Amino acid sequence: EAKRKEEARKKAEAEAKRKAKEFRDGLRKAYISSLRKEIERNKKYPIISKTKGQEGEVVLHFTLHKDGRITDAIILSSSGVKRLDKAALKALKKVGVFKRIPKELKEDFLEIKVPLEFNLK
Repeated sequence: EAKRKEEARKKAEAEAKRKAKEFRDGLRKAYISSLRKEIERNKKYPIISKTKGQEGEVVLHFTLHKDGRITDAIILSSSGVKRLDKAALKALKKVGVFKRIPKELKEDFLEIKVPLEFNLK
């Protein structure tokens, strides 16, 4: 009887941990998704690049702190067009301070990679 109760307790504990992890993973995904949308909202396609038909993908990497500050932004992968790379960094800078990292994530900071597409289609 005691052994059966202990097994049931362990099973319930494992299930609770799994559900908590699932919740945090979903919350993290939603939070980062809203950050990406905010960066996209601030993205401006350089007129000269449009005129020249320049396209590309820029991958930014940065640290997002618990209080929403964005630091250490770098271009992880260049589009091959300086103007588009600069526009990507500018879009990130325009976000300024993002909303705080949700307490439930129990994170002091997040390392984030964001691809930004510049397509004329």
